[in-house]
Amino acid sequence: MPLAIPSVTTVQGTSTIPIPGRFSPFLNRIRSFFHRVILRHFSMLYTRICHRLHIPILRPAFGGVFVLPFNTLLKIGPRVREEEAHAMTIAHSMGLPVPSVISYGDDGPGTDGSIWMTIVPGQPANQWWWFVSDEERSVFIHELDEYIVRMRQYSSPFSSAVSSVCGGPLKSHRACDGVIPRCNNETDFLAYLMSARWVGGFSKEQWKEDEEAILQLLTVKHPIVFTHGDLHLHNIIVKDGHISGIIDWECAGWMPDYWEFGVSLRVHPPTSEWYTHLRAITSFKYEMEMAADRVLARTTDQSYTY
Repeated sequence: MPLAIPSVTTVQGTSTIPIPGRFSPFLNRIRSFFHRVILRHFSMLYTRICHRLHIPILRPAFGGVFVLPFNTLLKIGPRVREEEAHAMTIAHSMGLPVPSVISYGDDGPGTDGSIWMTIVPGQPANQWWWFVSDEERSVFIHELDEYIVRMRQYSSPFSSAVSSVCGGPLKSHRACDGVIPRCNNETDFLAYLMSARWVGGFSKEQWKEDEEAILQLLTVKHPIVFTHGDLHLHNIIVKDGHISGIIDWECAGWMPDYWEFGVSLRVHPPTSEWYTHLRAITSFKYEMEMAADRVLARTTDQSYTY
């Protein structure tokens, strides 16, 4: 059974969103032991048996993922946190196609976390996108737009703060040490990101010009919305031409609404096919923000953690 969220609900406008409460540290340790000692070793045995009997099973693209029976898997690693499990549960409650969380475990702060979850059927969209017709891509983009719009029907329960789904620091590949502390508002959030700007290789004039370009992000007040935070093609699963799952919610949080697109488009030039398709969807209205965010990324990417 998926995890129940031990909390109340907060009303924002006409929408309600469950606010996750922290799991018991004691129970987290028990579940962590079960995950690491029982499930992980059973996965190794299960995988060997499936290979010997030529039974097709999921082949994980990254380490730290262990396939289990009954269409489930175990994800273990230093970047797996309780917030990821809560983000998946929140996304599931919004009607998004995400894996169902069975249990979460860790051995305390600073230790590897683990999530036992269901597997969503299909293949990563980055293995599919380049080999299909424009019509199939249009269907995919339309469905993605619907899911992004659905996520934005819910306002942050933490007012203007930029934070993880639970209101604390959030994971991001675009931050020093991979973590952005909770920021009271969008201005503080941008100030933190700008603090990582690289001073080498830029003239004073270029530095000032870049700063003015980045600060354009503050000329518009952006809603703080539920955000995946790493919405690349490899984190979207496709089956039979339709989106069957959105995975890897470790960077999810409450963030300015342009951030989802800034992350997704950072490595794609405006003339690229992916950029062209995304800018055509109804929820995209961020040409100015994308230009400013590209300058921010160019001047801070030395600090990124992957």
